[in-house]
Amino acid sequence: PEKNPERFWGTYRSNLYFGVKHRSPQSLSGGLMWFDSKKIHQSNDHFLRHWCDQNDRLPFYGWTYHDGEKFAIEQIQDDNFLLQVEWVKHLGGQHGGDWTTRVNVIPQVNKTDSMSLFFYFHHDLPWMDEIITSKKSNDEQYRVTTVRGQTNELDAFTIKFKIPSGKESQIPLIHTWTDRLPIHNVHEIIK
Repeated sequence: PEKNPERFWGTYRSNLYFGVKHRSPQSLSGGLMWFDSKKIHQSNDHFLRHWCDQNDRLPFYGWTYHDGEKFAIEQIQDDNFLLQVEWVKHLGGQHGGDWTTRVNVIPQVNKTDSMSLFFYFHHDLPWMDEIITSKKSNDEQYRVTTVRGQTNELDAFTIKFKIPSGKESQIPLIHTWTDRLPIHNVHEIIK
Protein backbone atom coordinates (compact mmCIF):
# COMPACT_ATOMS: atom_id res chain seq x y z
CA PRO A 1 0.00 0.00 0.00
CA GLU A 2 1.00 3.56 -0.70
CA LYS A 3 2.49 5.64 2.13
CA ASN A 4 0.22 8.44 0.95
CA PRO A 5 -3.09 6.62 0.19
CA GLU A 6 -4.88 9.72 -1.09
CA ARG A 7 -2.42 9.73 -4.00
CA PHE A 8 -2.43 5.97 -4.64
CA TRP A 9 -4.83 6.20 -7.63
CA GLY A 10 -4.58 9.01 -10.13
CA THR A 11 -4.42 10.18 -13.71
CA TYR A 12 -0.76 9.18 -13.84
CA ARG A 13 -0.61 8.18 -17.52
CA SER A 14 0.57 11.42 -19.11
CA ASN A 15 1.31 9.78 -22.47
CA LEU A 16 -2.44 9.19 -23.04
CA TYR A 17 -5.29 11.59 -23.68
CA PHE A 18 -6.88 9.99 -20.59
CA GLY A 19 -5.58 7.18 -18.41
CA VAL A 20 -5.54 6.07 -14.78
CA LYS A 21 -3.25 3.86 -12.74
CA HIS A 22 -2.05 3.40 -9.20
CA ARG A 23 1.40 4.17 -7.87
CA SER A 24 3.11 0.82 -7.63
CA PRO A 25 5.52 -1.23 -9.75
CA GLN A 26 2.80 -3.54 -11.16
CA SER A 27 -0.18 -1.25 -11.55
CA LEU A 28 -3.60 -2.06 -12.87
CA SER A 29 -4.04 0.65 -15.49
CA GLY A 30 -6.97 1.92 -17.51
CA GLY A 31 -7.33 4.15 -20.50
CA LEU A 32 -9.71 5.71 -22.98
CA MET A 33 -9.58 5.28 -26.76
CA TRP A 34 -12.03 6.55 -29.36
CA PHE A 35 -12.57 7.12 -33.04
CA ASP A 36 -14.91 9.05 -35.29
CA SER A 37 -16.67 6.60 -37.62
CA LYS A 38 -15.91 8.79 -40.65
CA LYS A 39 -12.16 8.61 -40.04
CA ILE A 40 -11.96 4.83 -39.87
CA HIS A 41 -12.42 4.73 -43.65
CA GLN A 42 -9.52 7.08 -44.33
CA SER A 43 -6.34 5.62 -45.72
CA ASN A 44 -4.02 6.83 -42.95
CA ASP A 45 -3.70 5.20 -39.55
CA HIS A 46 -4.54 8.28 -37.45
CA PHE A 47 -8.22 7.54 -36.89
CA LEU A 48 -7.76 6.03 -33.40
CA ARG A 49 -7.17 8.39 -30.48
CA HIS A 50 -5.29 6.94 -27.53
CA TRP A 51 -1.73 8.19 -27.12
CA CYS A 52 -1.13 11.95 -27.05
CA ASP A 53 0.16 12.38 -30.58
CA GLN A 54 0.77 15.67 -32.39
CA ASN A 55 -0.07 13.90 -35.67
CA ASP A 56 -3.69 13.64 -34.46
CA ARG A 57 -3.90 17.42 -34.97
CA LEU A 58 -6.50 17.90 -32.25
CA PRO A 59 -7.53 21.56 -31.90
CA PHE A 60 -7.37 21.32 -28.10
CA TYR A 61 -6.92 18.88 -25.24
CA GLY A 62 -6.01 19.37 -21.62
CA TRP A 63 -7.08 19.55 -18.02
CA THR A 64 -9.42 22.42 -17.21
CA TYR A 65 -9.46 21.48 -13.50
CA HIS A 66 -7.21 19.10 -11.59
CA ASP A 67 -6.48 19.12 -7.86
CA GLY A 68 -3.81 16.40 -8.07
CA GLU A 69 -5.65 14.04 -5.71
CA LYS A 70 -9.37 13.54 -6.08
CA PHE A 71 -10.94 15.63 -8.83
CA ALA A 72 -10.18 16.35 -12.48
CA ILE A 73 -11.97 17.54 -15.61
CA GLU A 74 -10.41 17.26 -19.04
CA GLN A 75 -11.70 18.61 -22.34
CA ILE A 76 -10.67 17.15 -25.67
CA GLN A 77 -11.75 18.81 -28.92
CA ASP A 78 -11.63 16.33 -31.79
CA ASP A 79 -13.00 17.72 -35.06
CA ASN A 80 -16.76 17.09 -34.78
CA PHE A 81 -16.87 16.23 -31.07
CA LEU A 82 -15.99 17.64 -27.69
CA LEU A 83 -15.17 14.99 -25.10
CA GLN A 84 -15.43 15.96 -21.46
CA VAL A 85 -13.82 13.44 -19.12
CA GLU A 86 -14.57 13.78 -15.42
CA TRP A 87 -12.63 11.84 -12.79
CA VAL A 88 -13.62 11.84 -9.11
CA LYS A 89 -12.11 9.88 -6.22
CA HIS A 90 -13.70 9.19 -2.83
CA LEU A 91 -10.83 8.83 -0.38
CA GLY A 92 -10.62 5.94 2.06
CA GLY A 93 -8.86 2.68 2.84
CA GLN A 94 -5.26 1.66 2.27
CA HIS A 95 -5.66 1.68 -1.53
CA GLY A 96 -6.77 5.27 -1.85
CA GLY A 97 -10.54 4.78 -2.05
CA ASP A 98 -12.99 4.44 -4.91
CA TRP A 99 -12.97 6.45 -8.11
CA THR A 100 -15.34 7.13 -11.00
CA THR A 101 -14.78 8.26 -14.56
CA ARG A 102 -17.55 9.77 -16.67
CA VAL A 103 -17.11 10.52 -20.37
CA ASN A 104 -19.51 12.93 -22.07
CA VAL A 105 -19.40 13.25 -25.84
CA ILE A 106 -20.88 16.49 -27.17
CA PRO A 107 -21.31 16.64 -30.96
CA GLN A 108 -20.65 19.97 -32.62
CA VAL A 109 -23.64 21.85 -34.02
CA ASN A 110 -25.17 20.28 -37.16
CA LYS A 111 -22.88 17.23 -37.01
CA THR A 112 -24.41 13.75 -36.93
CA ASP A 113 -21.34 11.53 -37.13
CA SER A 114 -21.05 8.71 -34.63
CA MET A 115 -18.19 8.04 -32.26
CA SER A 116 -17.00 4.81 -30.66
CA LEU A 117 -15.43 4.82 -27.20
CA PHE A 118 -13.25 2.11 -25.66
CA PHE A 119 -12.35 2.04 -21.99
CA TYR A 120 -9.89 -0.70 -21.13
CA PHE A 121 -8.08 -2.11 -18.12
CA HIS A 122 -4.73 -3.87 -18.22
CA HIS A 123 -2.28 -5.59 -15.90
CA ASP A 124 0.92 -7.44 -16.84
CA LEU A 125 -0.17 -10.48 -14.82
CA PRO A 126 -3.50 -12.36 -14.88
CA TRP A 127 -5.98 -10.44 -12.72
CA MET A 128 -9.54 -10.99 -13.95
CA ASP A 129 -11.67 -13.39 -11.89
CA GLU A 130 -15.23 -12.80 -13.09
CA ILE A 131 -17.20 -10.86 -15.70
CA ILE A 132 -20.87 -10.22 -14.91
CA THR A 133 -23.26 -9.36 -17.73
CA SER A 134 -26.93 -8.48 -17.91
CA LYS A 135 -29.57 -7.46 -20.39
CA LYS A 136 -32.88 -5.68 -19.89
CA SER A 137 -34.83 -7.53 -22.56
CA ASN A 138 -34.47 -10.54 -24.84
CA ASP A 139 -33.93 -8.20 -27.81
CA GLU A 140 -30.97 -6.48 -26.21
CA GLN A 141 -27.32 -7.54 -26.34
CA TYR A 142 -25.61 -8.51 -23.10
CA ARG A 143 -23.75 -5.69 -21.38
CA VAL A 144 -20.79 -5.98 -19.09
CA THR A 145 -21.88 -4.50 -15.76
CA THR A 146 -19.15 -5.69 -13.39
CA VAL A 147 -15.62 -7.07 -13.56
CA ARG A 148 -14.05 -8.59 -10.47
CA GLY A 149 -10.36 -9.17 -10.11
CA GLN A 150 -7.43 -9.46 -7.77
CA THR A 151 -3.80 -8.40 -7.75
CA ASN A 152 -1.10 -8.62 -5.09
CA GLU A 153 -1.16 -4.85 -4.58
CA LEU A 154 -4.94 -4.28 -4.69
CA ASP A 155 -6.22 -7.54 -3.19
CA ALA A 156 -9.78 -8.21 -4.42
CA PHE A 157 -11.45 -5.36 -6.32
CA THR A 158 -14.55 -4.62 -8.39
CA ILE A 159 -14.93 -2.48 -11.51
CA LYS A 160 -18.52 -1.43 -12.31
CA PHE A 161 -19.78 -0.05 -15.61
CA LYS A 162 -22.84 2.19 -15.59
CA ILE A 163 -24.06 2.52 -19.14
CA PRO A 164 -26.75 5.08 -19.87
CA SER A 165 -30.03 3.64 -21.02
CA GLY A 166 -31.69 5.18 -24.01
CA LYS A 167 -30.71 5.31 -27.63
CA GLU A 168 -29.67 2.09 -29.35
CA SER A 169 -26.42 3.75 -30.39
CA GLN A 170 -25.43 3.86 -26.73
CA ILE A 171 -25.54 0.07 -26.30
CA PRO A 172 -21.91 -1.00 -26.08
CA LEU A 173 -20.25 -3.82 -27.91
CA ILE A 174 -18.00 -5.41 -25.35
CA HIS A 175 -14.86 -7.38 -26.14
CA THR A 176 -12.52 -8.80 -23.56
CA TRP A 177 -9.08 -10.34 -23.80
CA THR A 178 -8.45 -12.63 -20.90
CA ASP A 179 -5.01 -13.71 -22.05
CA ARG A 180 -2.00 -11.66 -21.09
CA LEU A 181 -1.70 -8.75 -23.50
CA PRO A 182 1.17 -6.24 -23.32
CA ILE A 183 -0.20 -2.71 -22.90
CA HIS A 184 1.64 -1.39 -25.97
CA ASN A 185 -0.34 -3.91 -28.07
CA VAL A 186 -3.78 -2.67 -26.95
CA HIS A 187 -3.56 0.32 -29.31
CA GLU A 188 -2.43 -1.89 -32.21
CA ILE A 189 -5.16 -4.51 -31.72
CA ILE A 190 -7.97 -1.93 -31.68
CA LYS A 191 -6.48 -0.32 -34.79
